[in-house]
Amino acid sequence: MKNLIIRDDQISLDFAVIEGEDFNSLIYAEQKGVGQNIDAMDEKGNTLTLRIDSIIDGRMVVQITEMIPPAKKPRA
Repeated sequence: MKNLIIRDDQISLDFAVIEGEDFNSLIYAEQKGVGQNIDAMDEKGNTLTLRIDSIIDGRMVVQITEMIPPAKKPRA
């Protein structure tokens, strides 16, 4: 499965709205549903933990429960 990437324009406060093909593989292939956690990334490379809030009419609303910044490269 490809990584789910959340665009900045999909995020509002600590929620995100995901539409279309972006989440179909999560819902159908991995059998994820409302109340379950999924992992994703944002455009800045942060790792996100998302809780599925609702799935209605081709849209999935998720709550961002955790955001982990990318690891900084050690200086040589």
